[in-house]
Amino acid sequence: MELKTICVFCGSNHGLDPAFITQTEALGRYLASHQQKLVYGGGKEGLMGTIATSTLNAGGQVLGIIPSFLKTWG
Repeated sequence: MELKTICVFCGSNHGLDPAFITQTEALGRYLASHQQKLVYGGGKEGLMGTIATSTLNAGGQVLGIIPSFLKTWG
């Protein structure tokens, strides 16, 4: 079975260790380079924003899912 979409749900902050950001960016680039679509928690902040941005910047596809009551928070 070949995976085509990966769901990642992670923090809305960056955490205490800078390696979290580095590894999240690397995962986003990996997904894009392997034509894996990212489905994520929809936020633009923290690690969720980091993975979406890195995936998009590497040419990947991203689908954000966010509850309507959280949408106004970003």
